[in-house]
Amino acid sequence: MSGSATRFRGSKRVWAAVRWSSREESNPRARLFLAGLATVLVAALLALPSRAATTSCGAPVVSSGMATVTCGYTGEVQTWTVPQGVTSASFDVQGAQGGSGGGAGGSGGRAVDTLTVIPGAVVDVRVGGDGENGGFNGGGSGGASVGGGASDIRIGGSALSDRVLVAGGGGGGGLAPNGSGGGGGGLTGEDGTLGCCATGGAGGNQDGTTGSGLLGSGGSSLTGGGGGGGYWGGEAGQMGAAGGGGGSGFGPADVTFTTGYRTGDGQVLITYTAPSYVFTGFAPPIKNLPAVNSAKAGQPVAVKWNLQLTDGTPVSDPGSFTSLTTEEGCPGSPPDNVETFVGGSGLQYLGGGNWQFNWKTPQSYAGQCRTMILTLADGSTHTAAFQFK
Repeated sequence: MSGSATRFRGSKRVWAAVRWSSREESNPRARLFLAGLATVLVAALLALPSRAATTSCGAPVVSSGMATVTCGYTGEVQTWTVPQGVTSASFDVQGAQGGSGGGAGGSGGRAVDTLTVIPGAVVDVRVGGDGENGGFNGGGSGGASVGGGASDIRIGGSALSDRVLVAGGGGGGGLAPNGSGGGGGGLTGEDGTLGCCATGGAGGNQDGTTGSGLLGSGGSSLTGGGGGGGYWGGEAGQMGAAGGGGGSGFGPADVTFTTGYRTGDGQVLITYTAPSYVFTGFAPPIKNLPAVNSAKAGQPVAVKWNLQLTDGTPVSDPGSFTSLTTEEGCPGSPPDNVETFVGGSGLQYLGGGNWQFNWKTPQSYAGQCRTMILTLADGSTHTAAFQFK
């Protein structure tokens, strides 16, 4: 509250200055004052911290009862909401490769572990960017190249201190062909190289005593390759030919690390046992197969169903719904009228495990018999048939 009050008082002072300026606009000294004031205000606005944009990781792909969510590189913070009924998940976190100078950028590290999660919790996911893409998430800048960004998982918040699993980014390559960036870690990132015998930037470790000495970020240099991002970042190459060091990884005691694993942008894979849903069929106004529902093309249809976990708990998680699609063609059966249509479109939770999707049918369905397909997050599909007038 005190910060907001301070900004408000400041805004009144600015307004007072603007009103004053209107009276004194013909005064050259006043114009110089206002120009200086504008410069200060612009600098202050640019210095304000910006809120990172967020997007959701992709929909799960279910195979043989296992669901996999793939979080690719976007250059933004991503999130994964833990589905209802899921209490543990395997995270395969892969850092990004450093950029190329004359020497190759170091490959990103890999960290794999199974973590306990809470249904409904939102997990922050940051996927590192290749040094060629700017090294999102900690890649250090260098005169020769940019270090690769780390990839990490954050639970309970979005700060560096909330990281529970980190795969280090690779160091950027130096100007010389043999000045390669070090691979991302591991408990310690690899050192960059400088020529045949000397080393470039040092890899980051677990306490910042080697590498950049920066938590999360690789070191920067005006000449060599930038350090890779990581739990602690890698050191930048301090000579033009030198590659930057790789950033370190981080995780629980049972984490499995691979140093120098991934090329290109990073990636995070989240795998868990898909929750099993009990689906009892579509509710009225829709009739279940073998009946064929009769509907008017262009009008919305209320698609209703009830969903429970195998222990009888009602499913209230919107992530249980994957998609509703149709395909042309129906089983041979007399049409059966749909009694009720509703306006609007979209997914609604009605309580007690009851769901409704208001399906807006297009006019082009007129004269067609079509099969509607409801796909749920456990990989199951449920169908109903419609003859459109």
